[in-house]
Amino acid sequence: TVHVSGPRDGRFSQTDLNRWTLVSAADATWRGRTHYAVELGGNERVCLSGGTFIGTWPPDTSWSKMHGTAAVIVEAPRATVEDITVHGYGDSIRLEQQAGHFVVRRVNLSFSRDDCIENDALLGGTVSQSLLDGCYNAFSARSFHNEPSGDQNVWTIRSSLVRLQPMPRTYKDEKPISGTAGFFKWDKNGPRLVLEDNVFRADQKAGPVGLGLPPGKLKSCSGNTMVWLGKGPYPDH
Repeated sequence: TVHVSGPRDGRFSQTDLNRWTLVSAADATWRGRTHYAVELGGNERVCLSGGTFIGTWPPDTSWSKMHGTAAVIVEAPRATVEDITVHGYGDSIRLEQQAGHFVVRRVNLSFSRDDCIENDALLGGTVSQSLLDGCYNAFSARSFHNEPSGDQNVWTIRSSLVRLQPMPRTYKDEKPISGTAGFFKWDKNGPRLVLEDNVFRADQKAGPVGLGLPPGKLKSCSGNTMVWLGKGPYPDH
């Protein structure tokens, strides 16, 4: 166990862990403009438990700059991220190539100006009991580095509340039809989805991703509620 506490003004990085490691950070707060506040990785399981991350970039900071920020990056087998609070980063949580069978639980993410949870390595894992209260894009599984196909992987999202929030700056600093991207930014080789007992909220139409599900990727779906507060009928089915 590694204990981290108090105010933090720089990066905490341990990327060569070779034994099962718990980073206990319930009393730690990262506040400022550290592009990657916590980076954890290695060849054994790692768990980040607790921690508060407050990004202080101005609201009009370009999307391109925010796209290069993440509060937490994990790259270790069966990585777990739990009980953290993140506000004001580009990606709140980023899961990288070795983090297969990840677990994200009881996290509170807000004003996430790119992806609330990025899984662009197309891995399988679980998100549960979490509040995503302000995402430009909620969940990402879009490969940019020729990762192996994730079509046989399953990403389960369970018992969570997910709200899209219009952002002051949008994709590539263009002006799409609105200030949000969507719920699921997916690759044709992305993992299959299991959605159970979630509530999704959108206040307006979305831009580059949209408000629908990734075609052909829904493995199962039960007990979900869509809250639509925009004008007219819901734009995606």
